[in-house]
Amino acid sequence: MTEEQKQIEELKQALEARERKLAQAMRVLADRQVEVEKLKAALLGSEGAALSELRADLVPAAASVGQPLDEYARGKGRQLAQAMQTVRNRRLVRILERTVYRKQSQWDLLAPAFQQLKDDTVLYAPTLEGYALRASVNLQFVPLLTYRVELKRAGLKGVLLAFVFDFPPETGELGIELVSAAGQILTQVSVAAAL
Repeated sequence: MTEEQKQIEELKQALEARERKLAQAMRVLADRQVEVEKLKAALLGSEGAALSELRADLVPAAASVGQPLDEYARGKGRQLAQAMQTVRNRRLVRILERTVYRKQSQWDLLAPAFQQLKDDTVLYAPTLEGYALRASVNLQFVPLLTYRVELKRAGLKGVLLAFVFDFPPETGELGIELVSAAGQILTQVSVAAAL
């Protein structure tokens, strides 16, 4: 085996090891996402057996640290969201997102609540072949994001956007600004990001 072949083999093994670590991290992330969804349901006041189960699980944990249930749930949710963000910030995860997973769309994973958004996208932007629906960067860590969009429909009356949070924010606001190609602000609006 030549020196070059040895180096290639070592690189392959290193890549396989990193892929195993990433797969493990992605499993942990998926587990934490399930926990976050349960906490979201509890915080949003969902009714039913699932909420009762969640409360039954959380009450002993909250009591053990001497916190009210709501305060404990919010703290745990913040911890889980931060852990998910830490995984997303890893260099290997970012590289894989830009390369391997770049074309994997999350279109089919959208909840039924987003059906109008999907329908309007197909209707008003039929030339999206080759694009993949992906989450943006975490809006909590950037001052703003800009997207260039060509609106070729006359009589546009509104824009429908969907924001998805790992954990509902407790402060802040979401602002939207439509700017013409000439740089003129056509409209702007902001809403509280908190529940």
